[in-house]
Amino acid sequence: MKSLSSITLGCKVNQAETEEFLSELAFSRVPPNAEADLVLVNTCAVTMEADRQSRQVVRRAIRRGCPVIVTGCAVSLDPESFRALGAIPVPDKKEVQAALRRFLAPAPASCNPLRTRGFLKVTEGCSNHCAYCIVPRARGEEKGVPLERLLSLVKSFEEAGIPEVVVTGTRLGTYGQEDFPLPRLLERLFEAAPGVRRWRLASIEPIDLSPAIAELFRHPLICPHLHLPLQSGSDKILQKMKRRYDLTAYEKSVQMLKESRKDLTLTTDLIVGFPGEEEEDFLATLKAVEDFSFAGVHAFPFSPRPGTEAAEWPRLPAPLVRERLGRLLEKAGKIRQDWLDCWLEQEVEVVVERVRHPLLRTGLSAHYLRVDFEAEEARQGEIVKVKVLSSEGEGAYGAPTSAR
Repeated sequence: MKSLSSITLGCKVNQAETEEFLSELAFSRVPPNAEADLVLVNTCAVTMEADRQSRQVVRRAIRRGCPVIVTGCAVSLDPESFRALGAIPVPDKKEVQAALRRFLAPAPASCNPLRTRGFLKVTEGCSNHCAYCIVPRARGEEKGVPLERLLSLVKSFEEAGIPEVVVTGTRLGTYGQEDFPLPRLLERLFEAAPGVRRWRLASIEPIDLSPAIAELFRHPLICPHLHLPLQSGSDKILQKMKRRYDLTAYEKSVQMLKESRKDLTLTTDLIVGFPGEEEEDFLATLKAVEDFSFAGVHAFPFSPRPGTEAAEWPRLPAPLVRERLGRLLEKAGKIRQDWLDCWLEQEVEVVVERVRHPLLRTGLSAHYLRVDFEAEEARQGEIVKVKVLSSEGEGAYGAPTSAR
Protein backbone atom coordinates (compact mmCIF):
# COMPACT_ATOMS: atom_id res chain seq x y z
CA MET A 1 0.00 0.00 0.00
CA LYS A 2 1.37 3.43 -0.95
CA SER A 3 2.03 6.07 1.68
CA LEU A 4 0.46 9.54 1.59
CA SER A 5 1.16 12.73 3.49
CA SER A 6 -1.61 15.35 3.52
CA ILE A 7 -1.11 18.97 4.56
CA THR A 8 -4.13 21.24 5.01
CA LEU A 9 -3.76 24.97 5.50
CA GLY A 10 -6.49 27.41 6.49
CA CYS A 11 -10.05 26.88 7.60
CA LYS A 12 -12.20 23.94 8.69
CA VAL A 13 -13.81 23.95 5.23
CA ASN A 14 -10.40 22.99 3.85
CA GLN A 15 -10.11 20.25 6.48
CA ALA A 16 -13.50 18.88 5.43
CA GLU A 17 -12.51 18.95 1.76
CA THR A 18 -9.21 17.15 2.40
CA GLU A 19 -10.98 14.30 4.19
CA GLU A 20 -13.50 14.03 1.38
CA PHE A 21 -10.75 13.97 -1.26
CA LEU A 22 -9.11 11.04 0.53
CA SER A 23 -12.26 9.04 1.18
CA GLU A 24 -12.62 5.79 -0.78
CA LEU A 25 -8.85 5.57 -1.44
CA ALA A 26 -6.36 3.08 0.00
CA PHE A 27 -3.16 4.48 1.48
CA SER A 28 -0.97 4.46 4.54
CA ARG A 29 -1.14 7.91 6.11
CA VAL A 30 2.17 9.33 7.35
CA PRO A 31 2.93 12.61 9.19
CA PRO A 32 3.18 15.83 7.15
CA ASN A 33 7.00 15.92 7.11
CA ALA A 34 7.63 12.18 6.74
CA GLU A 35 8.83 10.43 3.60
CA ALA A 36 5.86 9.48 1.41
CA ASP A 37 4.98 8.14 -2.03
CA LEU A 38 2.56 11.03 -2.58
CA VAL A 39 1.83 14.41 -0.98
CA LEU A 40 -1.48 16.30 -1.07
CA VAL A 41 -1.44 19.99 -0.13
CA ASN A 42 -4.73 21.88 0.31
CA THR A 43 -3.73 25.54 0.15
CA CYS A 44 -5.12 28.77 1.63
CA ALA A 45 -5.15 32.29 0.21
CA VAL A 46 -7.21 34.25 2.74
CA THR A 47 -4.19 36.52 3.37
CA MET A 48 -0.89 37.10 1.58
CA GLU A 49 0.82 35.39 4.51
CA ALA A 50 -1.41 32.33 4.05
CA ASP A 51 -0.57 32.32 0.33
CA ARG A 52 3.16 32.59 1.13
CA GLN A 53 2.95 29.74 3.64
CA SER A 54 1.10 27.58 1.11
CA ARG A 55 3.89 28.04 -1.44
CA GLN A 56 6.54 27.40 1.19
CA VAL A 57 4.87 24.13 2.18
CA VAL A 58 4.63 23.07 -1.48
CA ARG A 59 8.33 23.82 -2.09
CA ARG A 60 9.30 21.72 0.92
CA ALA A 61 7.08 18.88 -0.25
CA ILE A 62 8.57 18.94 -3.74
CA ARG A 63 12.07 18.61 -2.29
CA ARG A 64 11.07 15.15 -1.02
CA GLY A 65 11.16 13.95 -4.61
CA CYS A 66 7.66 12.45 -4.77
CA PRO A 67 4.59 13.68 -6.71
CA VAL A 68 2.85 16.63 -5.03
CA ILE A 69 -0.81 17.31 -5.82
CA VAL A 70 -1.93 20.82 -4.85
CA THR A 71 -5.44 22.27 -4.66
CA GLY A 72 -7.35 24.86 -2.63
CA CYS A 73 -7.88 28.61 -2.81
CA ALA A 74 -4.30 29.64 -3.66
CA VAL A 75 -4.24 27.13 -6.52
CA SER A 76 -7.62 28.21 -7.88
CA LEU A 77 -6.35 31.80 -8.08
CA ASP A 78 -3.04 30.99 -9.82
CA PRO A 79 -2.57 27.33 -10.80
CA GLU A 80 0.29 27.94 -13.22
CA SER A 81 2.54 29.40 -10.53
CA PHE A 82 2.26 26.10 -8.65
CA ARG A 83 2.96 24.14 -11.83
CA ALA A 84 6.12 26.23 -12.21
CA LEU A 85 7.19 25.05 -8.76
CA GLY A 86 6.99 21.45 -9.96
CA ALA A 87 3.66 20.51 -8.36
CA ILE A 88 0.54 19.04 -9.96
CA PRO A 89 -2.11 21.79 -9.64
CA VAL A 90 -5.78 20.78 -9.52
CA PRO A 91 -7.77 24.04 -9.30
CA ASP A 92 -11.13 22.30 -9.77
CA LYS A 93 -11.80 20.46 -6.51
CA LYS A 94 -14.15 18.08 -8.30
CA GLU A 95 -11.09 16.68 -10.10
CA VAL A 96 -8.88 16.13 -7.03
CA GLN A 97 -10.00 12.59 -6.28
CA ALA A 98 -9.47 11.61 -9.93
CA ALA A 99 -5.94 13.03 -9.74
CA LEU A 100 -5.29 11.04 -6.56
CA ARG A 101 -6.56 7.85 -8.21
CA ARG A 102 -3.67 8.06 -10.67
CA PHE A 103 -1.43 7.16 -7.73
CA LEU A 104 -3.69 5.42 -5.17
CA ALA A 105 -5.95 2.38 -5.42
CA PRO A 106 -9.60 2.34 -4.28
CA ALA A 107 -10.01 1.46 -0.61
CA PRO A 108 -11.70 -1.73 0.59
CA ALA A 109 -14.53 -1.12 3.06
CA SER A 110 -12.37 -2.00 6.06
CA CYS A 111 -9.42 0.19 5.10
CA ASN A 112 -10.45 3.61 6.42
CA PRO A 113 -8.29 4.64 9.39
CA LEU A 114 -9.96 5.63 12.65
CA ARG A 115 -10.76 9.31 12.90
CA THR A 116 -12.14 11.06 15.94
CA ARG A 117 -13.87 13.90 14.12
CA GLY A 118 -15.62 13.96 10.78
CA PHE A 119 -15.70 17.27 8.91
CA LEU A 120 -18.92 17.85 6.98
CA LYS A 121 -18.85 20.72 4.49
CA VAL A 122 -22.43 21.83 3.80
CA THR A 123 -21.84 25.14 1.98
CA GLU A 124 -19.22 26.44 -0.44
CA GLY A 125 -18.42 30.00 -1.55
CA CYS A 126 -19.35 33.48 -0.35
CA SER A 127 -21.02 36.57 -1.84
CA ASN A 128 -20.19 39.02 0.97
CA HIS A 129 -17.22 40.63 -0.83
CA CYS A 130 -15.62 42.10 2.29
CA ALA A 131 -13.05 44.74 1.36
CA TYR A 132 -10.07 42.62 2.44
CA CYS A 133 -11.18 39.11 1.45
CA ILE A 134 -10.28 37.09 -1.66
CA VAL A 135 -12.54 34.12 -0.81
CA PRO A 136 -15.46 35.09 -3.13
CA ARG A 137 -13.03 35.15 -6.05
CA ALA A 138 -11.36 31.89 -5.00
CA ARG A 139 -14.52 29.92 -4.12
CA GLY A 140 -17.31 31.69 -6.02
CA GLU A 141 -20.83 32.48 -4.85
CA GLU A 142 -22.29 30.49 -1.97
CA LYS A 143 -24.06 27.24 -2.73
CA GLY A 144 -25.16 24.29 -0.65
CA VAL A 145 -24.00 20.69 -0.91
CA PRO A 146 -26.92 18.43 -1.99
CA LEU A 147 -28.79 16.86 0.93
CA GLU A 148 -28.38 13.28 -0.29
CA ARG A 149 -24.61 13.70 -0.40
CA LEU A 150 -24.59 15.03 3.18
CA LEU A 151 -26.77 12.19 4.45
CA SER A 152 -24.47 9.67 2.78
CA LEU A 153 -21.39 11.23 4.37
CA VAL A 154 -22.77 11.31 7.92
CA LYS A 155 -23.87 7.69 7.59
CA SER A 156 -20.31 6.80 6.61
CA PHE A 157 -19.02 8.72 9.65
CA GLU A 158 -21.36 6.73 11.89
CA GLU A 159 -20.33 3.42 10.31
CA ALA A 160 -16.66 4.33 10.91
CA GLY A 161 -17.39 4.91 14.60
CA ILE A 162 -16.60 8.63 14.50
CA PRO A 163 -17.94 10.19 17.73
CA GLU A 164 -18.04 13.86 16.66
CA VAL A 165 -19.05 15.59 13.42
CA VAL A 166 -18.00 19.18 12.71
CA VAL A 167 -20.53 20.89 10.44
CA THR A 168 -18.75 23.57 8.47
CA GLY A 169 -19.05 25.83 5.43
CA THR A 170 -17.73 29.09 4.05
CA ARG A 171 -21.05 30.66 5.09
CA LEU A 172 -22.58 27.89 7.15
CA GLY A 173 -25.60 29.93 8.25
CA THR A 174 -26.83 30.43 4.67
CA TYR A 175 -27.47 26.73 4.03
CA GLY A 176 -30.78 26.27 2.24
CA GLN A 177 -31.96 29.84 2.95
CA GLU A 178 -35.74 29.80 3.61
CA ASP A 179 -36.44 26.57 1.67
CA PHE A 180 -34.44 24.16 3.83
CA PRO A 181 -32.53 26.11 6.51
CA LEU A 182 -29.70 24.86 8.69
CA PRO A 183 -31.90 23.77 11.65
CA ARG A 184 -33.93 21.47 9.38
CA LEU A 185 -30.73 20.10 7.89
CA LEU A 186 -29.42 19.26 11.37
CA GLU A 187 -32.65 17.38 12.16
CA ARG A 188 -32.16 15.22 9.06
CA LEU A 189 -28.50 14.62 9.90
CA PHE A 190 -29.37 13.55 13.46
CA GLU A 191 -31.92 11.08 12.07
CA ALA A 192 -29.49 9.72 9.47
CA ALA A 193 -26.67 9.09 11.96
CA PRO A 194 -28.11 8.51 15.46
CA GLY A 195 -24.84 6.89 16.57
CA VAL A 196 -22.87 10.14 16.29
CA ARG A 197 -22.47 11.38 19.86
CA ARG A 198 -21.60 15.06 19.31
CA TRP A 199 -22.24 17.63 16.59
CA ARG A 200 -20.25 20.87 16.40
CA LEU A 201 -21.11 23.97 14.36
CA ALA A 202 -17.78 25.38 13.23
CA SER A 203 -18.26 29.07 12.42
CA ILE A 204 -21.19 31.32 11.54
CA GLU A 205 -21.08 34.87 10.24
CA PRO A 206 -22.94 37.35 12.51
CA ILE A 207 -25.21 38.44 9.65
CA ASP A 208 -26.30 34.81 9.16
CA LEU A 209 -27.11 34.05 12.80
CA SER A 210 -30.90 33.74 13.00
CA PRO A 211 -32.94 33.06 16.17
CA ALA A 212 -33.59 29.55 14.85
CA ILE A 213 -29.85 28.87 14.52
CA ALA A 214 -29.22 30.28 18.00
CA GLU A 215 -31.90 27.92 19.34
CA LEU A 216 -29.90 24.95 18.03
CA PHE A 217 -27.54 25.31 20.99
CA ARG A 218 -30.30 24.14 23.33
CA HIS A 219 -30.10 20.71 21.69
CA PRO A 220 -28.13 18.20 23.80
CA LEU A 221 -26.29 16.85 20.74
CA ILE A 222 -24.92 20.28 19.72
CA CYS A 223 -21.60 21.24 21.31
CA PRO A 224 -21.83 24.50 23.32
CA HIS A 225 -19.15 26.26 21.29
CA LEU A 226 -19.29 28.63 18.32
CA HIS A 227 -16.74 30.66 16.39
CA LEU A 228 -18.40 34.03 15.65
CA PRO A 229 -16.02 36.28 13.65
CA LEU A 230 -15.97 39.91 14.81
CA GLN A 231 -12.89 41.28 12.93
CA SER A 232 -13.01 44.68 14.70
CA GLY A 233 -14.70 46.34 17.66
CA SER A 234 -14.93 49.66 15.81
CA ASP A 235 -18.06 50.46 13.82
CA LYS A 236 -16.00 52.74 11.56
CA ILE A 237 -13.60 49.93 10.69
CA LEU A 238 -16.38 47.36 10.31
CA GLN A 239 -18.00 49.68 7.77
CA LYS A 240 -14.71 50.10 5.88
CA MET A 241 -14.32 46.31 5.90
CA LYS A 242 -17.85 45.99 4.42
CA ARG A 243 -18.80 43.54 7.15
CA ARG A 244 -22.54 44.46 6.97
CA TYR A 245 -23.05 44.66 10.75
CA ASP A 246 -22.05 46.96 13.59
CA LEU A 247 -21.04 46.24 17.16
CA THR A 248 -24.63 46.58 18.40
CA ALA A 249 -25.82 43.94 15.93
CA TYR A 250 -22.96 41.65 16.97
CA GLU A 251 -23.89 42.12 20.62
CA LYS A 252 -27.49 41.13 19.83
CA SER A 253 -26.18 37.96 18.17
CA VAL A 254 -24.18 37.10 21.28
CA GLN A 255 -27.22 37.76 23.48
CA MET A 256 -29.31 35.37 21.35
CA LEU A 257 -26.69 32.68 21.73
CA LYS A 258 -26.31 33.15 25.49
CA GLU A 259 -30.09 33.05 25.96
CA SER A 260 -30.08 29.63 24.28
CA ARG A 261 -27.02 28.32 26.12
CA LYS A 262 -25.65 30.39 29.01
CA ASP A 263 -22.38 28.44 29.20
CA LEU A 264 -21.67 28.70 25.46
CA THR A 265 -17.97 29.04 24.59
CA LEU A 266 -17.43 31.89 22.14
CA THR A 267 -14.30 32.32 19.98
CA THR A 268 -13.60 34.88 17.28
CA ASP A 269 -11.34 36.36 14.57
CA LEU A 270 -9.85 39.87 14.75
CA ILE A 271 -7.81 41.88 12.25
CA VAL A 272 -5.31 44.38 13.67
CA GLY A 273 -3.99 47.35 11.70
CA PHE A 274 -6.70 47.54 9.04
CA PRO A 275 -6.21 50.64 6.85
CA GLY A 276 -7.60 53.68 8.65
CA GLU A 277 -7.50 52.07 12.11
CA GLU A 278 -6.77 54.78 14.67
CA GLU A 279 -5.97 54.32 18.34
CA GLU A 280 -9.60 54.83 19.36
CA ASP A 281 -10.65 52.11 16.91
CA PHE A 282 -8.10 49.72 18.35
CA LEU A 283 -9.19 50.56 21.90
CA ALA A 284 -12.77 49.72 20.87
CA THR A 285 -11.52 46.30 19.76
CA LEU A 286 -9.74 45.77 23.09
CA LYS A 287 -12.95 46.70 24.91
CA ALA A 288 -14.98 44.28 22.78
CA VAL A 289 -12.59 41.43 23.62
CA GLU A 290 -13.12 42.16 27.30
CA ASP A 291 -16.88 42.72 27.06
CA PHE A 292 -17.55 39.50 25.14
CA SER A 293 -15.02 37.46 27.17
CA PHE A 294 -13.90 35.42 24.17
CA ALA A 295 -12.42 32.08 25.23
CA GLY A 296 -10.16 32.16 22.18
CA VAL A 297 -9.08 34.88 19.78
CA HIS A 298 -7.50 34.29 16.37
CA ALA A 299 -5.85 37.69 15.85
CA PHE A 300 -3.65 38.55 12.90
CA PRO A 301 -2.23 41.71 11.32
CA PHE A 302 -3.92 43.09 8.22
CA SER A 303 -2.41 41.51 5.12
CA PRO A 304 -3.20 43.22 1.80
CA ARG A 305 -4.48 40.70 -0.74
CA PRO A 306 -4.08 41.67 -4.42
CA GLY A 307 -7.47 41.68 -6.09
CA THR A 308 -9.27 43.10 -3.06
CA GLU A 309 -10.38 46.67 -2.45
CA ALA A 310 -8.39 47.12 0.76
CA ALA A 311 -5.12 46.15 -0.95
CA GLU A 312 -5.07 49.58 -2.60
CA TRP A 313 -5.46 51.56 0.61
CA PRO A 314 -2.61 53.16 2.61
CA ARG A 315 -1.20 50.79 5.22
CA LEU A 316 -0.37 51.50 8.84
CA PRO A 317 3.30 51.42 9.89
CA ALA A 318 4.39 47.83 10.58
CA PRO A 319 5.88 48.62 14.04
CA LEU A 320 2.56 50.17 15.12
CA VAL A 321 0.62 47.12 13.92
CA ARG A 322 2.98 44.76 15.75
CA GLU A 323 2.65 46.81 18.94
CA ARG A 324 -1.16 46.73 18.76
CA LEU A 325 -1.18 43.03 17.99
CA GLY A 326 0.95 42.39 21.06
CA ARG A 327 -1.42 44.38 23.27
CA LEU A 328 -4.41 42.53 21.87
CA LEU A 329 -2.84 39.11 22.35
CA GLU A 330 -1.89 40.00 25.91
CA LYS A 331 -5.48 41.04 26.69
CA ALA A 332 -6.93 37.98 24.96
CA GLY A 333 -4.45 35.71 26.75
CA LYS A 334 -5.53 36.94 30.18
CA ILE A 335 -9.19 36.36 29.34
CA ARG A 336 -8.34 32.93 27.96
CA GLN A 337 -6.58 32.09 31.23
CA ASP A 338 -9.65 33.16 33.22
CA TRP A 339 -11.74 30.85 31.04
CA LEU A 340 -9.33 27.97 31.58
CA ASP A 341 -9.35 28.54 35.34
CA CYS A 342 -13.15 28.35 35.46
CA TRP A 343 -12.88 24.65 34.54
CA LEU A 344 -10.71 23.72 37.52
CA GLU A 345 -12.23 20.87 39.56
CA GLN A 346 -15.01 20.42 36.98
CA GLU A 347 -15.72 17.18 35.15
CA VAL A 348 -15.78 17.32 31.34
CA GLU A 349 -16.33 14.72 28.63
CA VAL A 350 -13.33 14.45 26.32
CA VAL A 351 -13.12 12.71 22.94
CA VAL A 352 -9.68 11.07 22.86
CA GLU A 353 -7.98 12.40 19.72
CA ARG A 354 -4.41 11.25 20.19
CA VAL A 355 -2.52 8.63 22.15
CA ARG A 356 0.74 10.50 22.70
CA HIS A 357 2.53 7.64 24.50
CA PRO A 358 1.40 4.51 26.39
CA LEU A 359 -0.21 6.63 29.12
CA LEU A 360 -0.80 10.20 27.89
CA ARG A 361 -4.02 11.03 25.99
CA THR A 362 -5.24 14.32 24.58
CA GLY A 363 -8.64 15.41 23.30
CA LEU A 364 -11.37 18.04 23.18
CA SER A 365 -14.35 18.65 25.42
CA ALA A 366 -17.70 19.75 24.04
CA HIS A 367 -16.82 23.35 25.05
CA TYR A 368 -13.62 23.18 22.95
CA LEU A 369 -11.31 22.78 25.92
CA ARG A 370 -8.19 20.79 25.06
CA VAL A 371 -7.38 18.38 27.88
CA ASP A 372 -4.36 16.12 28.45
CA PHE A 373 -4.74 13.20 30.85
CA GLU A 374 -3.14 9.86 31.68
CA ALA A 375 -5.16 6.71 31.08
CA GLU A 376 -3.71 3.40 30.00
CA GLU A 377 -6.95 1.93 28.67
CA ALA A 378 -8.55 4.94 26.92
CA ARG A 379 -8.62 4.38 23.15
CA GLN A 380 -8.67 6.88 20.30
CA GLY A 381 -12.26 7.95 19.62
CA GLU A 382 -13.48 7.01 23.10
CA ILE A 383 -15.35 9.57 25.21
CA VAL A 384 -13.81 9.82 28.67
CA LYS A 385 -15.01 11.78 31.69
CA VAL A 386 -12.09 13.79 33.04
CA LYS A 387 -11.77 15.99 36.12
CA VAL A 388 -9.78 19.16 35.30
CA LEU A 389 -6.91 19.60 37.77
CA SER A 390 -4.84 22.41 36.26
CA SER A 391 -4.49 24.70 33.26
CA GLU A 392 -1.39 24.31 31.13
CA GLY A 393 -0.56 26.69 28.28
CA GLU A 394 -3.54 26.79 25.93
CA GLY A 395 -5.26 23.80 27.50
CA ALA A 396 -5.76 21.83 30.69
CA TYR A 397 -4.58 18.72 32.48
CA GLY A 398 -6.89 16.31 34.27
CA ALA A 399 -7.53 12.83 35.61
CA PRO A 400 -10.09 10.38 34.20
CA THR A 401 -13.10 9.54 36.33
CA SER A 402 -14.86 7.15 33.92
CA ALA A 403 -15.39 6.32 30.25
CA ARG A 404 -18.62 6.36 28.26
